[in-house]
Amino acid sequence: MNVLLVRLSAIGDVVHTAPLACALKDRWPEARLTWVAERPGGELLIGHRAIDELILLPRRFLRSPREVVRLVGRLRQIGPQVAIDAQGLTKSALVCRLSGAPRRIGFGRPWGREISRWLNNECVDTRSVHAVPRNLELLRPLGIESPEVRFDLPEAPAERAFAEELVERLGLARRTGGFALITAGAGWESKRWPAERFAAVARHLAVRHGLGVLLIWGSDAERALAEGVARESGTADVQSAPRFTLPQLAAVARRA
Repeated sequence: MNVLLVRLSAIGDVVHTAPLACALKDRWPEARLTWVAERPGGELLIGHRAIDELILLPRRFLRSPREVVRLVGRLRQIGPQVAIDAQGLTKSALVCRLSGAPRRIGFGRPWGREISRWLNNECVDTRSVHAVPRNLELLRPLGIESPEVRFDLPEAPAERAFAEELVERLGLARRTGGFALITAGAGWESKRWPAERFAAVARHLAVRHGLGVLLIWGSDAERALAEGVARESGTADVQSAPRFTLPQLAAVARRA
């Protein structure tokens, strides 16, 4: 069995698709599993034991003819028998189609969006509300029903060392209650909670529960927001985090 799994983005959705890779490998340990993902979310999959080859693409790769030609060439070398579109968009279904896989499994209604249902030739009408069981329903045409949910996201030694040193240096390891992470930013303005409310939550966690609080961020605008929340909290136990790579952030989050 030679399987291609396509979940290009975003960070949380890539994580939600990891159990699908685990379930495939559990059923067919000898199968070759290739995953195509975009950076930065795909970086969390580096070293995943269920994935035999990880193809990482830049964001908006379809705008680069060179990237597309390189991708198609590699996929044709791999020659998957089955391609699974776990995103349900035109771009992810197009990757499956360009791979040459004769079986292209994807979402039917309601999650097969844009023209993905026309590019995939086996569409699954899913019933689950949460993303994880919904993704796993895509395995039904392969005879895999209700598999164990397991993520198995790897942690490299370098990221482990970084996280442990950071936690110690910031004094987070010495807190009796441990520490909490807060993300005050959001991709959409309509999803952003007011900074003063995050400051109140951070202060409550620090003063009432004895937690260290680390405010994490991804952009310069979010960094300014995190620093503002830390100041407004009025306690030195609330700090803005340094700059992380995504795998470093995952390692720190494991210890929170």
